[in-house]
Amino acid sequence: MTMEPFAIVGYAMTEQSAHSVISRDDMIFECVKEALANTGVTRDDIDTVVSCANDF
Repeated sequence: MTMEPFAIVGYAMTEQSAHSVISRDDMIFECVKEALANTGVTRDDIDTVVSCANDF
């Protein structure tokens, strides 16, 4: 079995809040938008996305 090369080129985090008024979808959108802006990568450059949280 061979492994395909991969790279983690950036990340972003949402603001931490116990009582957020922002929807989960809006949080994800803002986080992805920030990560793309920080790296200069476009959606077309991305093959796979992994999302995780400690209480999702």
